[in-house]
Amino acid sequence: MGAGFEPVWDDPVLRVLVSPLSGLYAIGWTAYRLVYDLGLKRAYIPEVPSVCIGNLRVGGTGKTPMTLTVSKILLESGRSVVLSVSGYRSPAAEGASPAPEGPLDPGRWGDEAALLRSWLPDTPLIVGRDRVLAAQIAELDHPDKVLVLDDGYQHLRLSCHLAVLLDPPSWNTWCLPAGPYREPRRSGRKRASLVLPNEGYELVREWSLCDTDGLPAEVPPQVQALTAVARPDALVRAIQGAGSEVIYHIAERDHDPLDGSDVWESFRSDLPIVVTGKDWVKLARNPATAPAPILVADYTWSVEPEDRFRAWLLDSLDGSDP
Repeated sequence: MGAGFEPVWDDPVLRVLVSPLSGLYAIGWTAYRLVYDLGLKRAYIPEVPSVCIGNLRVGGTGKTPMTLTVSKILLESGRSVVLSVSGYRSPAAEGASPAPEGPLDPGRWGDEAALLRSWLPDTPLIVGRDRVLAAQIAELDHPDKVLVLDDGYQHLRLSCHLAVLLDPPSWNTWCLPAGPYREPRRSGRKRASLVLPNEGYELVREWSLCDTDGLPAEVPPQVQALTAVARPDALVRAIQGAGSEVIYHIAERDHDPLDGSDVWESFRSDLPIVVTGKDWVKLARNPATAPAPILVADYTWSVEPEDRFRAWLLDSLDGSDP
């Protein structure tokens, strides 16, 4: 089992030691938010309908799969969609720019952008951290589309028409660095149009296993795993829940490019290697040859009851005033 990267708040002693810094962080964030709350600065409101899929915590709460879920609902209802993603840890993250058509190089555009393009190959995609600029590009190039943002909830310069916030229950509600929260939880939840899950909606996570050609695969009794995601434990639990045993696991840092020539050198040749979809878009371009067959694990979110969530989303957008 690989060592992975443990956050400070997983160590109870360190968590106590850095808790004063969390208080300072919360005060700093509150001061930043008050600049907009008091009208000293005004957020940009897009001229196209917009939906932000956000969270309050660092790491994997499923924003990208939820972006797919919301986009599919809109597309199935006859709406056109343009996507905005930050391109985190990629050259494209600076500013914002339209991505070219076709498969995207994750080294240039980011792993999440490459993954979204593989899921929605015909949907325009704008990549970059400047969400105001992304909205302006959408207004100019796609005035008839709904802008769906993967992340960007803390980008207060932009005020989306709807904000869907993913905030599953957590034992630790401290702000960074003593906890995982990017901003104070209570005030952060108040800004959302809808917080999921809640007493009326349930988040249902479904996962699947495929070969590298996208064909469904059975779960082997034993596997190895390679991950570069925020929550590698979620993949391990899913595999174990399907009756398989993860006998070896390398957990690299989230968004690691996985482009080293030695990426496979410690893996065995007699057991399949499971990777996530986000990691496969990077590994597929790695010239190194894996020593064993690769299986790709991916998951999607659905919101139950689905019909009610669909109606809420479409009715809310119809009632927005871009």
